[in-house]
Amino acid sequence: MQKQDAIYLLGEQIRLKEIERDTQGVLLKNQLKLTIESLKPINLIKGAFTSPEMKNSLVDSAIGMTSGYIAKKAVVRSSKNPFLKLIGTIVGMGVASIVTRHPDGIKSIGEKILGSVLKKEENDTEEA
Repeated sequence: MQKQDAIYLLGEQIRLKEIERDTQGVLLKNQLKLTIESLKPINLIKGAFTSPEMKNSLVDSAIGMTSGYIAKKAVVRSSKNPFLKLIGTIVGMGVASIVTRHPDGIKSIGEKILGSVLKKEENDTEEA
């Protein structure tokens, strides 16, 4: 009798472990599908633009790169001189680096300029 009870209990434990294994397998497959879906390039891009921190970082980088490009163009203009081009590249990289590290100052200056331009346009349309 003892032997049959032990065999029965062992069989029950095996069945419970099989059920647990099957359940874990289903959960693992579902998690794998979710992971694959989240790693698709379009979902990564969407995720990057939904984060406010990432948006600010992208805007700050764009402002820095644009400022650097404008500074380089202001120095080089249309010159063919390689030394002047080198100086322009160095100035552009320096300006981009500074602006990227301190974008708030540039943003506030840009807002002031934009505000004054819009104010002038409003005054011009009222006078006409």
